[in-house]
Amino acid sequence: MLNCENVVQKIFDAHSHCSNNKKGILDFFSSHINNNIFTGIVMINPFVEEIKCHKDKSHYVCIKSISKDNDMLYCTNCNKTYGAANTIFRDYNANLIEQVNIFNAKYNTKFYPFLNVASSQRMMIDEFNFFKDEYKKKFWGIKIYTGLSYNILDEIDSLDLTCPLIIHTAMRYGNQQPKNMLRFLLKYKGPILLAHFARFDLQTIQILKSKNNIFYDSSPATLLYETFYANEKSSFSCVEELYYKIFDLVGCNKVLWGSDFPFGNIRQELTILNQLNISNSERNLIAWENSKRFLNYL
Repeated sequence: MLNCENVVQKIFDAHSHCSNNKKGILDFFSSHINNNIFTGIVMINPFVEEIKCHKDKSHYVCIKSISKDNDMLYCTNCNKTYGAANTIFRDYNANLIEQVNIFNAKYNTKFYPFLNVASSQRMMIDEFNFFKDEYKKKFWGIKIYTGLSYNILDEIDSLDLTCPLIIHTAMRYGNQQPKNMLRFLLKYKGPILLAHFARFDLQTIQILKSKNNIFYDSSPATLLYETFYANEKSSFSCVEELYYKIFDLVGCNKVLWGSDFPFGNIRQELTILNQLNISNSERNLIAWENSKRFLNYL
């Protein structure tokens, strides 16, 4: 049973998604409001309809930069490129921004849209410039979804941006591994949020430890634990230990709470946060204070 004194009163969801339809936006707002969450970062669900193999929908299709000027859809199973992908997320990002601003006004909430892009220098710069011109002060940063990217971030020569970035991480494929984005992470001057505990890439986290602009999110701790760490070979005996490990590595002042909605369960993730054996001041850092620093980083 939770001690009421440990329950955080203010929550910022630093990592959540909204499905790309009217029901998705309604589900997003109702699920957050019902859990007393009225602010956070929101991104589209990156698995859009256009990213699929024409031959077999079960194939793994990603976005491949074939030159500095062209991004193409690429089926890894068929070893075939087809269809330009330079602006494949643009309409979805635009719709998200418009809908979130409408619902923010309706419900008196403050959710911050981030643009979804692939690991493409051209796509990041072009999309940022397009939305900066067309949607001034209506989006707050960029989410680099490496899971649908063929290229690794370290292939990017330079990026003349300083806006907040959220970067998807995983260990199964090289394009999602923090070690293959280390050069990019060290060069980027703006704030970066490495999603999913940076998947406990210990060597990379250690190298980045002194970088004050690098943050880490906890989304979704329960799903990550159950999928990857709840086994005999794991060094984690419970989901809370994921938090304690990242605290040991980088401290509480660089960790942001996130639900990864709709993939993660908001209420479940809140319960974990509230039952962590940490001080209330540390809990508040994770719940919302660190997110405020991430968005307003200078």
